[in-house]
Amino acid sequence: MPNKNFSFLNIRKQIFFTLTAAVLILNLFFLTKETIKMVHIRQRAPYTFLGDRFRGLETLIGKAPIAGYYTDKNLDDKVNAMQLAQAQLILTPIILDLNNTGHEFVIFDCTSPAAALKKIKDIGAQPLKANRYGIILAHNPDRGTAYAADSVKTFDKKISRQSP
Repeated sequence: MPNKNFSFLNIRKQIFFTLTAAVLILNLFFLTKETIKMVHIRQRAPYTFLGDRFRGLETLIGKAPIAGYYTDKNLDDKVNAMQLAQAQLILTPIILDLNNTGHEFVIFDCTSPAAALKKIKDIGAQPLKANRYGIILAHNPDRGTAYAADSVKTFDKKISRQSP
């Protein structure tokens, strides 16, 4: 005599696996549809995270709380403004001071490396590192910012230069 509970469990398992397979197939269908849609969108407007161009500079800048960011590019252009914002994101907690070359470290993001090197020479800085995107980190040896400590006991009362 066949066991009724056994056949009922088999039917429930078969229904469960069938429904699970159907949901999986539907999800794969919609995922494929969305992926194809995104591929077409990215072919028209590719996504590039411009902040990656600034990776590694934070190790050279060290503990400096502020660095200059000099550019001769038009920041009304969306791409140039986006690159500045993404550079700030990558270099956090370092604050980028736009078009101020009076800091110990200055990042030059110019229309050409020659324009950046000319500006570096004009301010008397020394280039430290350049990358393949034409971004140059320069050091102003005369412009090391000294920070006086607050009189509150929690702060160090020494005056020290920014150091990497």
